[in-house]
Amino acid sequence: MTRILKSLGLALVAMAALGAMMASGASAQIQATTFNTNTNVHEAATQSVSTIETSVFRIVAGGVPVTCEKETYTGTLTGTDPNPTVKPSYEGCHAIIGGATSSATIETHGCEYKFSATAGSADKFTGTAAIVNCSKEFPSITITTGTGCVVHVDEANNTAVNGVTYENNTATKPTDVTITLNGTNVHSEVTGGLLTCGTSAGTKTNGTFVGKVTVKATNAAKEQIDLTVMNP
Repeated sequence: MTRILKSLGLALVAMAALGAMMASGASAQIQATTFNTNTNVHEAATQSVSTIETSVFRIVAGGVPVTCEKETYTGTLTGTDPNPTVKPSYEGCHAIIGGATSSATIETHGCEYKFSATAGSADKFTGTAAIVNCSKEFPSITITTGTGCVVHVDEANNTAVNGVTYENNTATKPTDVTITLNGTNVHSEVTGGLLTCGTSAGTKTNGTFVGKVTVKATNAAKEQIDLTVMNP
């Protein structure tokens, strides 16, 4: 059963934190030309979600928890896209290594996040996520900490990150969509050891990705219009 994320407008704007990686085997569809976000990120352990505009984002790749002060997602869509993608970028990041805070950088190497919704009805749907379109030279998102730890979140093994849900917010008009991330199967490769990473080196398969985003649609005049996930 396919699903459609549908808007009659020209632009989609994601408000709040999203680092979503989405999967290719389904068919969430967006009709728009742009998709952009620019937002602050907060520690999942200390920030509670009180409204859909307030976000919680945290990735723990290879046992290395990382948060960023700013993340931006941009992309261009033409017509109706069955698997829309966004390009992420991250600033002001830090990691927690052995209980201490360390600086961190995230290099995306051209990688994008692909969206899909695979099941559901009425106003609630579920989906998965994938990393796609990374450069051939560096086919992964790379996290490097100030302690010398390096974590690669690779494209090849992150084609179906779980725990993605969509909910149409129809109580007020124009409608929008909340996407919640509770991924628990992020695949990564850790280079370093206990002193530099706070965890052992090697392949990890149970990384987590937690966040919430509100997606809103606007027309050419930048006026908000209805956006919903729906059956085709």
